[in-house]
Amino acid sequence: MEWWIKKLRENPTSGHTCVVLQSGQLMIIAELAPCPRRLQEGDKLTPQADALYCINDDKTVTVKVLNATHFSPERWASFADITTY
Repeated sequence: MEWWIKKLRENPTSGHTCVVLQSGQLMIIAELAPCPRRLQEGDKLTPQADALYCINDDKTVTVKVLNATHFSPERWASFADITTY
């Protein structure tokens, strides 16, 4: 399933990025491992093997999903201590 980045926040300490992903009417919050390129709203993540996703159909640039959970405004607000960019 392809996902589009709707919102993102970066944790400067760990380098991980938290994102709100949407596919159709489904929305989730995911924590991503450090990525070789800066992610931005509107980027498309396409699944590969082992929880890897290529970014914007470029199979040479991938990001790994570390964990994911359902979206709620309250849950997303709990990430307020993470820097938004």
